[in-house]
Amino acid sequence: MNLFDSYTEELEAKIDDQRAEIERLRAENERLRSASGGSATARHTDPDTSKAARREWDGTVRSGTQHHAILHAARLGDIETDRDWCRRAKLNLETGSPWKRVSELLQHGYLTESGTIHSEDTGKLVRTSRITVKGSQALGLL
Repeated sequence: MNLFDSYTEELEAKIDDQRAEIERLRAENERLRSASGGSATARHTDPDTSKAARREWDGTVRSGTQHHAILHAARLGDIETDRDWCRRAKLNLETGSPWKRVSELLQHGYLTESGTIHSEDTGKLVRTSRITVKGSQALGLL
């Protein structure tokens, strides 16, 4: 076995480990989601407005909201990370956590996970997503 083959095997083993960790985290996330009744709860440190907004969102995408802006950015069918969707939607990443809206859109079926990539910002493995038929319908595209 030459050096290249050895290095390739080492990288493949690392990739397999990362995939296993992703599956473990997805299973844990699903377990936690099921335990909480299927929806995330506001943290005790969140401002009252965030707590109220979290309780009030019923999964309906309304014009002028962060949910709508993200879907509008996703309308062309591209595949992006949560943060990239928020950047494309021109949401302020310095205040609050607008990428959580992406998680909510995923949870309600407006976006769907399409894989993982290494983030250009952090180098960590992050999920990517794309718009679904339901998301396109919410924008009146179908």
